[in-house]
Amino acid sequence: MRWGMRDQMTTARLDDLRDLIASACRIIGLLEMSNPTQGHVSARVPGEDRCLIRARGPNETGLRYTTRDDVILVDFDGRR
Repeated sequence: MRWGMRDQMTTARLDDLRDLIASACRIIGLLEMSNPTQGHVSARVPGEDRCLIRARGPNETGLRYTTRDDVILVDFDGRR
């Protein structure tokens, strides 16, 4: 999936990108390419100073079990 820098990032596209990040995390976890509870995958939102990144929380299950809901949108200062 490719986006030009001028494409508008709609909620649907953000959800697609969240799904891709979650899938990448699961693959990294499945292939044991990282410590089970560490590591992340992120993607910059095209044309914006924000990114989607896998977050960790109190109910951490590890990369292998990452879902779309584990991927959050933050600015480059880490604010949601």
